[in-house]
Amino acid sequence: PNPANEQLNVTLTVYVEATYLFDIIDVTGKVIQSENVELSEGESAVQLNVEDLSQGVYILRVANGKQEMHKTFIR
Repeated sequence: PNPANEQLNVTLTVYVEATYLFDIIDVTGKVIQSENVELSEGESAVQLNVEDLSQGVYILRVANGKQEMHKTFIR
């Protein structure tokens, strides 16, 4: 898992311009934080504020309605 302190930096390649949902999920499966971000085609960098999260392991879910990606990180 990737460590994050105050900001979680996410870099991804977008093939379809759309609104992407970024969910932060705890180990129990509860969505702790959710943010919609409009992304254009190409490489995109998104910063998510995780300063208010308790220390622990989380899952970042990125979805656009057609595709979904999951990545584990540590706060």
